[in-house]
Amino acid sequence: MKIPNYKPAVFKVFLSLLAFTHIAATEKNTWSEPSGKFATVISCTPLQMQYSFTPGQPLSFNFNPEQQCIDIPEPVTIQCAPKLLDSAGNVVAEGYEFTITNPQEGGYQFVVVGDNGDYVFEHFFQLSNDGVQLISKSELDNILYQSIASNGTFSWKDRSNIEMYSALQLHDKTLFVGYKPAGYGNVLDNISLIDVNTSAWVNALQNIKQEIQAVLNDTGNSSSLDSRILFEDNELPFIVIKVEEFEMIERLRSHVNTEFIEPGSYIFGNSNTTSSMQSKTGMRVSGLDNAGCGSATPDVINSEDYTLAEPVKGPKIPWNYNRHNIHRAWMHNQDINGEGGTTGRGITIGLIDTGVSKDQFVLQQNGFSVGESKNRTIEHLVTAMKHDYWKTGKYEKLTSPYDECGHGTQMAGCLAAPMIGSDRTVGVAYGANLVSVRASNNVVFDETHEVLGVVEAYKLFTKRPDVKIISMSMGCLGQPVPLSYAIRKAAEKGKLIFNAGGTSWDTSLIDPIQKVIFPAKMRETIAVSGVNDGYVYEACTECHSGSELDFTIIMQRKADKERRSLSLSMVSDQPNYVGGSSIATATMAGIAALVWSTNPGLNKDQVLDRLKRASFFQPPKNARYGHGNVDALKAVKEN
Repeated sequence: MKIPNYKPAVFKVFLSLLAFTHIAATEKNTWSEPSGKFATVISCTPLQMQYSFTPGQPLSFNFNPEQQCIDIPEPVTIQCAPKLLDSAGNVVAEGYEFTITNPQEGGYQFVVVGDNGDYVFEHFFQLSNDGVQLISKSELDNILYQSIASNGTFSWKDRSNIEMYSALQLHDKTLFVGYKPAGYGNVLDNISLIDVNTSAWVNALQNIKQEIQAVLNDTGNSSSLDSRILFEDNELPFIVIKVEEFEMIERLRSHVNTEFIEPGSYIFGNSNTTSSMQSKTGMRVSGLDNAGCGSATPDVINSEDYTLAEPVKGPKIPWNYNRHNIHRAWMHNQDINGEGGTTGRGITIGLIDTGVSKDQFVLQQNGFSVGESKNRTIEHLVTAMKHDYWKTGKYEKLTSPYDECGHGTQMAGCLAAPMIGSDRTVGVAYGANLVSVRASNNVVFDETHEVLGVVEAYKLFTKRPDVKIISMSMGCLGQPVPLSYAIRKAAEKGKLIFNAGGTSWDTSLIDPIQKVIFPAKMRETIAVSGVNDGYVYEACTECHSGSELDFTIIMQRKADKERRSLSLSMVSDQPNYVGGSSIATATMAGIAALVWSTNPGLNKDQVLDRLKRASFFQPPKNARYGHGNVDALKAVKEN
């Protein structure tokens, strides 16, 4: 028997293990001790993430709310008996008091189903007889935070087997596994040369699969190999598997064909430390899946924060464009009639973000290729993955390329919104082509499906020779190896990649966290952040800085920190204020398109050199702000 629409034990780590969803019971199931064997009776079982058992000895639990074993803040009507599910979704027991007569190692989920079919209470736990003691959520958060405070990020390769295993059990149990032929050198350094369809790589993957099956057999797990493999990349040497056994971590990590293993998902929780981290870094807690997303309602814009383009009597030119001479760069190479100019024409920009709004007219083909921006194209693509892999047993792509967040719409507007008469804002490279890829639903990719969506986006652009520039204003605190592979491969194909240096909601709490985040910290990318318009260089309120930063963009008023740069809203012709390293990155990518359009025969290194020579800090770089602000006019005139 299985519960319809079963959801497996996906650990939402933003919840404390002792926090409860609101439930009540209208029934009490009678429990009696099983005959023949003595049962270990647990009176008012404390909610824990792990319980130990003795093989062959029954294990009993009591979660009865009528005996106040669990909290009931707000009563709701419960018609069905609670269920205990194993990792495959099978019903093992029913009722608030139950006994597992033959305990097996693995994950279990205790659920109470409400009248509408939703889970109104769920608790996940692990049964173990191997003595493995999982690390608590708060402890693991603290361990990882220490690395972040020192380095601005963390890497799972530096973490122990038990730390990695605990992270898996706290989340969706998904593990990235990188493979290689025995004795092969560093995969990342050779990623562009690797063909995973050749025999050596096929055999290496087959050996990994055989080891996975061997672990299942040795631990007495009846799961099939296919049910454990959730994703298999067809270009890069990694797979995603579901892990329940500690032995799987131990054996895969030491396997001769393993390049790396790392948890695919880790969301920092709501302990005191991680609450501060969320305020500091913008990372999600308490189930917030809308990091970086904004309101669809346009802001009230100060009239001093834009000028109207001439001679079209609109659109609005954001105030900070003038600080970088973008408006003057547009006039470079214009004839006496104002025709021509430097607008990014002939250059295609790839945007990796949350998609663009289907309701924003100027980001659809009919509204994008008009006025002074005619004869160009916009594409809407999607690589974002569905999060609910358990419905089909595999990760699958979403079907809609359109924005439900707002962030991607804003970045697209800054990059390439058209030069037409309207109240909307114009993009920096208003003559460029744009390929928008919806790679995620928010700007923090800290779950497996989000990382996969971003990896697929980079792979897509790597195979597109027309895409010269990639702009991504997204990031994470970890360093997912599959994404490192995808970015290295794109860079080696000649793509000029701009990534956001990092944006935090409150920069006053934990100063060491204010470092450049991943993947902007990679040497293959150009890291960009924002500064205010004061006379002295100063990062914007929410912007990160650091030694890995390459360029800065003025995007915030010193005198009024709420007045930032401007870009498109989801629907309206009225713009929004947009801040952080996100808008700085899109602005910088747009300037690069202007420079490249003056000579499409340039390569990425030559374009980057012109940007550096037109920047404020000449070699050496500033320790916090890199090359600093760029003069777009000087950059387009450089030879």
